[in-house]
Amino acid sequence: MTAHPCIDVRWRASLRRAASSCAMLTFLLFVPIASAQTNSSAIAAPSSERSSAAAVASRLVRITVTFQTQNPFQPWLFQAPDNRSGYGILIAPGEVLTTEHLVRNHTHVELLRARTGEKIAAKVTIADPRLNLALLTLPAHRVGEGLPALTTAGPLRLHEDITIAQFDDDEDLQTAQGTVSQIAVDALPDGPFSLLAYQVLMQLNATGEGAPALVSNELAGIVTAYQSSTRIATVIGAPFIARFLEDAHTPPYQGPASGGFMWKPLVDPAKRDWLKLGDERNGIMVVSTQPGSGAEATLRSMDVILSWDGHPFDALGYYEDPDFGRIEFTHLVKGKGAPGDSVPISIWRDGAQQTVNLTLGGDPDLNALVPENVAGARAPYLMTGGFVMRELDVYTLRAYGQDWRAKVDPQLLHFYIAGK
Repeated sequence: MTAHPCIDVRWRASLRRAASSCAMLTFLLFVPIASAQTNSSAIAAPSSERSSAAAVASRLVRITVTFQTQNPFQPWLFQAPDNRSGYGILIAPGEVLTTEHLVRNHTHVELLRARTGEKIAAKVTIADPRLNLALLTLPAHRVGEGLPALTTAGPLRLHEDITIAQFDDDEDLQTAQGTVSQIAVDALPDGPFSLLAYQVLMQLNATGEGAPALVSNELAGIVTAYQSSTRIATVIGAPFIARFLEDAHTPPYQGPASGGFMWKPLVDPAKRDWLKLGDERNGIMVVSTQPGSGAEATLRSMDVILSWDGHPFDALGYYEDPDFGRIEFTHLVKGKGAPGDSVPISIWRDGAQQTVNLTLGGDPDLNALVPENVAGARAPYLMTGGFVMRELDVYTLRAYGQDWRAKVDPQLLHFYIAGK
C-alpha cells in the first residue's frame, strides 16, 4: 500500500506569440462599458447569477503566459518557449490573483489592457505550488483604483450553486452556473501536493484556469483545472485564498503548514492485531518522518495516530469536518494549521495510548534530502573534468517520464524516499 505524504501534503488568442525567447505573461483587463454589453453568455443565466458576475466583471482579467523550463540534464540550457492561457482577478488596486501553475517558469510579465493594446509591466510577487496560488503586482500602475474591497465567501456546501465568470471569444463577459458535486482533498496539477478542493459540475465549458467562482457578490474560489469530457471543474475555495492573501500581505511569507511525516492507512487486520489496537481504535500508521521536522522529534515509525487536535480518525485517515463532512485529515494540517503551531495528537505506541504535541513545519523542501523543486527552479551546477555536478531534485528524476521510479538509478530513488 502506498505511503502518503503529510509534508504539505482554450480560449482563442488573438495575440501573436512573442518573438523574444524569454517568457512573457500578458493579461487582458475587461472594462465594462454597459451592463447590456457585459452579460453575453452562451447559456442564459438567471438574473441573480448575472448580477453576481457583473459585480466582479471589472476585476476579471485574461492571462497569457509564454514560459520556458530548464533542461534537467543540461542545466545551462532551456527548453523551447511555449505558452498557456487563463484568467486572474483583481483583488486590490495593482494586485491580481491567479494560479501558480499558470505563471510557472515565466521570465517576463506584461499586462495588456483589453481593446486598447496598452502594455503594462507586471511582476509575480509570490507563487506557491503547495497551494497553486500566485499573486501578481503592477508596480508602475494602480489598475483597479476605486474598486470596492473584494469580499470572500465562506466554505461551500455539497450541492451548492456557484457562478463561473470568464470571457467568450469576443472578449465579452460569459457566465455559467455550476453545482458543487464533491468536496475532497485532491492532487494539485503537476506536483506531489494535495489540497481540499471543490469538484463543480458545469453547465458550460470552462475556458481556462484562474476563472473566479462566485456566490452572490463574493469570491468563492478560483478554477484550477477542467475536464471537458465530464464537465467537472476543480475549484480552490475562498478560505485558502483568504489565508494565502493574508500571509502574502504580512511578510515574510510562510505558506501552508507541513506535518513532516509519511503515513499509511491501517486496514490490515493482521497488522492491527500485531499493534494490539483492538476493534475499538482506528487511525493511521506513521511510516517515516522528515529529518529536521517537528515530527522527527515527536513521532516514530509504526506509531499510530488516533486523533489530531481532538478529531478522531478512521482507518483510512478521514475525520468528520464541521464544514465539509468526511475529509482526509491532511486538511487539518494544511487548511487549519500554520507553520510553528503546536498540535496535540493522540497516538498508540508500544501497546498504550498517549498524547504528544507536534510542531508543524513550513516548506518541506527546506529540510528535504532531495527537494521536490516542483516549479523547476534552475539549480546551481559545476562543470569540471567533463562532468556536470548539481544538486539532485525530484524535478530531474521526473524528467525520466511517467514511470520514472522504475527508470532512475535505485540509489537515487532510495535517497529521495529515505529523505521524506
